[in-house]
Amino acid sequence: MENSFSRIDPNDWPKFIDALPVAVFALNKRAFPIYLNRKAFSLLSKSLDVNNPLFYEQDLLDLLKVKTPESNLPYPRERFPVFCALRGEKPSVDDIAIQQGNDTRYFQVSAVPIFADDEKPVFAVATFMDISARKRIETQLKWRNLELESLFDQVSRGKEELRVLSKRLLTVQEEERRHISRELHDEIGQALTILKIKLQTLPNSKVDVPGALTLSPENVQEMLRSIDDTLQQVRNLSVDLRPSVLDDLGLPAALRWYVDRQAQLSGIEIKFQSLSTIDRIASEIETACFRLVQEAITNIIRHSGASRARVLLERDQTGIHLRIVDDGSGFDVSKAYEEARLGRSSGLLGMKERVHLLKGKIEILGNLGNGVQIQAFFPFPSPEENNKRTTK
Repeated sequence: MENSFSRIDPNDWPKFIDALPVAVFALNKRAFPIYLNRKAFSLLSKSLDVNNPLFYEQDLLDLLKVKTPESNLPYPRERFPVFCALRGEKPSVDDIAIQQGNDTRYFQVSAVPIFADDEKPVFAVATFMDISARKRIETQLKWRNLELESLFDQVSRGKEELRVLSKRLLTVQEEERRHISRELHDEIGQALTILKIKLQTLPNSKVDVPGALTLSPENVQEMLRSIDDTLQQVRNLSVDLRPSVLDDLGLPAALRWYVDRQAQLSGIEIKFQSLSTIDRIASEIETACFRLVQEAITNIIRHSGASRARVLLERDQTGIHLRIVDDGSGFDVSKAYEEARLGRSSGLLGMKERVHLLKGKIEILGNLGNGVQIQAFFPFPSPEENNKRTTK
């Protein structure tokens, strides 16, 4: 069978090469051009005279003024694919830039050696594929990525600033609670106590004066009972704002006192257990743990219908582990979070925020009819964070 290629006139091969969508250069062993197709001619500067014999006495790098696409500096001769091919190396590919007037075009260059009978390269064939459109897209993507990275950094800085601000706000809130608690206990409590003592020492009035209040024993006792009730309310407010036992004796003692008090007031069997010895730890962790238990126990008493609840505290080398469980009616946690996000409640989000501000973790597990389990972990501050805290 006759080979179909045998019917092609050898003189027609330049037409086929001219039809290629890439620039083709044939070069001698000095990298001087000996053949260019139509696309190759279009890469040349208009100032070059292809009819001048000197045109064919320049290597391709000098003819095209090839530059690196990243730095726009002259392309290193030893790396240029044509010279790699003329050294007999494997076919290589690289991206280059060529300046054409005010426009820069980008090409992917590949070159292969043509060997003589002695297996030494005597020619090279190089192709230039225009990748300018791809480079423009890559540049746009690069700038978009840089913009996104900048926006991400701004958001990250904003989140960190918000975290610091929220943490500071909680600290200021606790300090204000401590101040008000002391004012209630020391000032108002003492004033009411003095008033009670004075009432107890007043003589009974036996003279009825028209329009005047008679200080009968019954009236005095009624006023004393009113003062006792007010004193108790002041003490309760003071304790709820900031229990002094937390500052004086630490977290385990404060939790034991609080749990026993709530069990007595609510009638629910609530127990506290410390699973390890816990000395004084960072004040912010003590406060966060206490507030977490306070919020959880309040919810158990008000909403769960539980008959029993447990508060477990444990310390290891990394931080404090807190667990709160009850046998109440439970709730749909995902629905509760959705309600919180809609602003209908703030308890769960407040608990979560307190834990996350200290870089901790919290998990709330609950199903209808199966009670609720809250697990939280508060890591100990790193030495760097401790140094920052002490230098402020």
